[in-house]
Amino acid sequence: GGLEEGENLVDCVKREVFEETGLEIEVGRIVLIDEYFEEEKHFLCVYFLASTNGQLPANWKDSGKIVEAKFLTKEGVLAQEEIYPKLLQRNFWDLLENNFQGFNPYNFDGEETKN
Repeated sequence: GGLEEGENLVDCVKREVFEETGLEIEVGRIVLIDEYFEEEKHFLCVYFLASTNGQLPANWKDSGKIVEAKFLTKEGVLAQEEIYPKLLQRNFWDLLENNFQGFNPYNFDGEETKN
């Protein structure tokens, strides 16, 4: 998803998650900023920690490209063949346990990284 005119990042995250899952969330801290260029476009992807007390609606269906939404345990994430951003399979869990101490969330190498 993307920002709508006049929308801030936190409101965008809340709206996008609701549109794509039907869940209302509380948005936490930024954990990754991934900047890259692809097909003459400049992308800036900002990832946040978030929490919810809700459950995915039983009748949930996305109107776009998403075919499945589910909650995964740490083990479930690590077992996925493809997951985006890749940070979730690398050191995310150690970073989370250490409150992201000393971690620089900004990533840029000029090309798409699929972090």
